[in-house]
Amino acid sequence: MNDVLKTREMTFLDACRSKDCVDDILVHLTCEGRTTEQHYVKITGLGERWFIGNLLEEPKQDFGVHMGDEIPFFAQ
Repeated sequence: MNDVLKTREMTFLDACRSKDCVDDILVHLTCEGRTTEQHYVKITGLGERWFIGNLLEEPKQDFGVHMGDEIPFFAQ
């Protein structure tokens, strides 16, 4: 089973999933000195203890990432 299919079985992610696409997860971008922003990321894979996905929206602030970038993220 590939990584994306595995994440579809992770029910703890359900509250963060987009209603339009099960692979789109709402994440919080944080950086010291900036206000937290929420953006959707399309899951593309799994790391050791994190997820990997493509940022689907351009952040309003400078987080060092842009729409389309592949970023790691964690579930809390």
